[in-house]
Amino acid sequence: MTEPILKIGNRVYHKIDFGVYKVNYAKLDNFKPGDLPIHSSVYLTGIKQVDKIKLTVSVTNGNDFDTKEYFSIHYFFETKSLSRAKGMEKMERIRNLFSELVIKGKLPLPSSMDFSKHDQFKNMYSVAYYDSGEHVENILLKKIIDEILIKFSMASQKVKAFLCHASEDKSIVELFAKKLKSTGSHVWFDNWEIKVGDSIVEKIDKGLENMTHLVIFISSSSVVKPWVKKELSVGLMRKLSDNSVKVIPVLLDKVELPTILKDIKYADCFKNRDIGFKHAIDAISEK
Repeated sequence: MTEPILKIGNRVYHKIDFGVYKVNYAKLDNFKPGDLPIHSSVYLTGIKQVDKIKLTVSVTNGNDFDTKEYFSIHYFFETKSLSRAKGMEKMERIRNLFSELVIKGKLPLPSSMDFSKHDQFKNMYSVAYYDSGEHVENILLKKIIDEILIKFSMASQKVKAFLCHASEDKSIVELFAKKLKSTGSHVWFDNWEIKVGDSIVEKIDKGLENMTHLVIFISSSSVVKPWVKKELSVGLMRKLSDNSVKVIPVLLDKVELPTILKDIKYADCFKNRDIGFKHAIDAISEK
């Protein structure tokens, strides 16, 4: 009996080690689990490690000719070369990030999610799908792997906090900037970043482009500043489009928050500046 082949785009694959197809992740094109020959599995190669996290993906078509049994997709994450505590911490982050992608509809709801603890050199977290219908059969595998890698890549970035404020509040904002910088975060504070002769617009645009956090200081002065409104709009658009920016409102005065910020919990520096600073820095540091 001739061994079935797997065709993806113009490429033809034959089963190799352990009776599976091996396909480079970059060559997936529009591959769907339903494209697999019956009773076959594919193992994906070429997925880059992100932040010491190795992602392994395999897909199986377990259907027979008469009755659909299942399609399964397994995502297997592992961390090595980390202490047990660091590995466990990273695995918990993976669980939260994966759950967030499912909640946002970026990934289908998995059948099982298993967090496994082995020895101090390996911590593993597996996510599996088993489905006999179109829920798994027709999804684009490369698209959902891309979503995972983007999310993990963003989460592994170092904090780059852009401080958005009115010039009237510069003295208190600089105190905050020094405290935040002492945690190891990169802080974009205009007095530190914009030098004589620099283009202010270019510097600000570059800072906004690279930020992971937008810290917006709300005061009677800042709520009327066009610069502040522009920077806030950029941050909120990125937050809404791909969730790559976390917006941290910091209340300096007894002033009403702008409508677009009212559903985001703020750090209150009006009642107690030190406590407000701590809450904001904790929110930034936890990523």
